Amino acid sequence: MKKQTITPEKALNRFLKNPHRDLRSFMLISLIELQTFAKEAREQCELLQSMFKQMDSLYTDLSEFFSFDKQKYTLEEFFTDVKTFKDSFYVS
Repeated sequence: MKKQTITPEKALNRFLKNPHRDLRSFMLISLIELQTFAKEAREQCELLQSMFKQMDSLYTDLSEFFSFDKQKYTLEEFFTDVKTFKDSFYVS
């Protein structure tokens, strides 16, 4: 893994010394790095989307259980009110 991080740096240094000779190899390494980044970003985005769908589904279930409109009563407001209730309950 350390070697993979050093290789682009070496290619960049060679390119800066002689841009015409190493341009193609530098562009190839950059393209590979960009493809790797894009793949990881796509996977993380898909994971976040699935987590958001699950959270939205659970919030919908909560809104049905507590009988409120989830469009008018945001998730933040709901949890703020739950915390306020919990704190008041402990005080009394």
